[in-house]
Amino acid sequence: MFALVFGFAAFHAAIAVSAAWLGHFGILRPGFFILASIVIGLSLLFWLRGELTSSRSSEPAAPRDAALRRASAVLWTVTLVLLAGFLIAGLVRFWAAPPGALNYDDTHYHLTAAATWLAHGDLRMVKFPVGDGSPAFYPIGSELFSFFLLCLSAPSDILARFSELPFAALSLAAVYLLARRLELSREGSLAAAALSALTPKAFPEKMLSAGNDHATAFYFVASLLASLHFVEAPGKKRGVLLGLAAGLLVGTKYSGVMFLPLVVAVLVLRLWETRETQVSRPTLAASLLLAVAAAAAAGGYTYLRNWVTAENPLFPATVRFAGHTLLQGWRSLDQATLAQSPEFAIEPVRFLLARPDLWGAHFAFLLLPAALLAPAFALFRGRERRFSDLAILLTPVYLYLVYVRLMPDHREIRYIFAAPLVAAISVAFVLERGFRARRPHAGAALLAVSAILLGARAFTVASRSQPAPGGRFDSAAAAQFIEKTVAGKPVRIALAGTNQPYLFFGSRLQNSVSYVPTHEAAGAEFYSWGSPLDFPHRSIDPRKKSRADIFWRNLVDRQIQGVVIARTGDEYPVAGWVALDPARFEKIFSGGDQEVYLVKNPPAGHAVPLPFVTVDDGIPGSVDEPVEGAVIRGDLKIQGWCLERGGGEVRVVEARLDGESLDLGSLVRVPRDDVAAAIPDMGDASRAGFELVIPAKSLPLGRAKLVVAFGTADLRVRYTPAVTLQIEGPASR
Repeated sequence: MFALVFGFAAFHAAIAVSAAWLGHFGILRPGFFILASIVIGLSLLFWLRGELTSSRSSEPAAPRDAALRRASAVLWTVTLVLLAGFLIAGLVRFWAAPPGALNYDDTHYHLTAAATWLAHGDLRMVKFPVGDGSPAFYPIGSELFSFFLLCLSAPSDILARFSELPFAALSLAAVYLLARRLELSREGSLAAAALSALTPKAFPEKMLSAGNDHATAFYFVASLLASLHFVEAPGKKRGVLLGLAAGLLVGTKYSGVMFLPLVVAVLVLRLWETRETQVSRPTLAASLLLAVAAAAAAGGYTYLRNWVTAENPLFPATVRFAGHTLLQGWRSLDQATLAQSPEFAIEPVRFLLARPDLWGAHFAFLLLPAALLAPAFALFRGRERRFSDLAILLTPVYLYLVYVRLMPDHREIRYIFAAPLVAAISVAFVLERGFRARRPHAGAALLAVSAILLGARAFTVASRSQPAPGGRFDSAAAAQFIEKTVAGKPVRIALAGTNQPYLFFGSRLQNSVSYVPTHEAAGAEFYSWGSPLDFPHRSIDPRKKSRADIFWRNLVDRQIQGVVIARTGDEYPVAGWVALDPARFEKIFSGGDQEVYLVKNPPAGHAVPLPFVTVDDGIPGSVDEPVEGAVIRGDLKIQGWCLERGGGEVRVVEARLDGESLDLGSLVRVPRDDVAAAIPDMGDASRAGFELVIPAKSLPLGRAKLVVAFGTADLRVRYTPAVTLQIEGPASR
């Protein structure tokens, strides 16, 4: 089990290291990335193989009573079956849930980051002009694991959407191993793992997401475990294991930085308690330096990027000490400002006692009392390692204080999933080590209780009706419209007014999705090395006002084909520019507070307008009249033909005069027998021709270029060569 926990951590670290190097140099391509991750991961596992397979946790003597041994074996089997069944039941129940149904942030930035990396081949982060802009700067350890799974299964995202599942399952294994390191029995340790799975917000709901909360909890417990393992026999391999776990803890979520001091305290206390049996100081120092290097490699990339680009590794957070600002972040995210938000409000005691929907019905009478009692038992009735044991068992209290005082969102407990994990260990600790005389039956009794509670919870989850299978795009009507319109072909989409971009990447992640700047700021919609920190919508330079013409030029430069407006109150000024410029934008969908606009009349050689996704100059057709250099005195008559070989229909989808779309209302289709005679395999030409008349009053004066667009049923488009005309005014007629 130890090998499974830390083997997984080592492979995850290989993924992070591979992505950091490849992404930094813009060569983060799926095949190359998978190969590099596997090579580095297998090499690391080969080097660590002896350390991973040699670990043995101390174990109290087995009970002498044969009946008790048999009962324990039965309880072990039953509990493992129930635990596996519970996890599987949750997986089955929520398997059909669409992206984002179980975790809002999945379609906000977790999966969006992975889709963006897949599209661009680097580690740029989307900067959100709507809502919280912080995710652009966050650590990305968990998202990199999602990206690895996405690369394995692309274009399907089924694995990436459930990337938290292995972290959730392995956190239960880590709980068992940590309990064993605290000299708890096998029965008591398994009971702790079973009790951990009873937290309803964590299992099964949040374990079936692409988030980072289970990953953070897993690496916190793994870091505590690695600290104890390191102190037993300090060495370079154990130092690497410790560094990888701690590096991935801080490299997965900013809260890991808040949790790390407790890990360091456990390590220092255990080193001090065992100082008489330690190896030489040079060996210890070298091992700890290797741990720091491994941590930096596994989780330091985003911190280094923020340090170089924003001069603050923890940007956008502001770091203060003793009333002095050490690192300046966004002032809008100052703790004093965040404390005024409704999400920050909390009644600390009531939150613990009156939220069984978050903590579970067992928490108030089982986990909470044990979490408060266990530290006292460790301190006053402990042994030679009582201070490090005390620090470990203080985890629930420490994490909850950090949560209440330093975290801005108190609506749920996903930020501190590690607290109930260690609180479950506290229950077994109180029963087995809270009294001077060991009670060999205490662990078995607790395991029996845990099995009953787990069975009841598994039955509840399995018996509940499954959520009605939702369509992938049920929450995004515009995304559903685009998907149906383009039939899975790639298009370039610009968004305004929403911070949920993921679904617009399409069912096969084929689309390009952007928040297009309204200022002259190249690349401002992404955060990377040396990029601006603010999205132009967010921080407006008074000397450079947002302008519709700049927005249009940015659309053209990015070859945007469609603009999605979400009516959330954050869609302006883009929504106003789009709605009031019918020459450039045409509304083609409205529903569910979302609108889709077709980008019309892009300059030649730029984006293909929706819904057409491919330019095909081989589509048969031509404009016969007017001819090059024709002088137009009166109405403009456009004649020609378009038809697929074999008789497939080709439509006239647009006619432009100097880039302005002409009204196609008078267009009629006519027979072209001459086309059928000249090209025998053209098929039925009874509607191959077209005629269009544009009234003279609608025509501009002077020289103008005429372009006609033909479109096919499979969404190909062809633009005819420009024909230059001389349009003379009424006085010349």
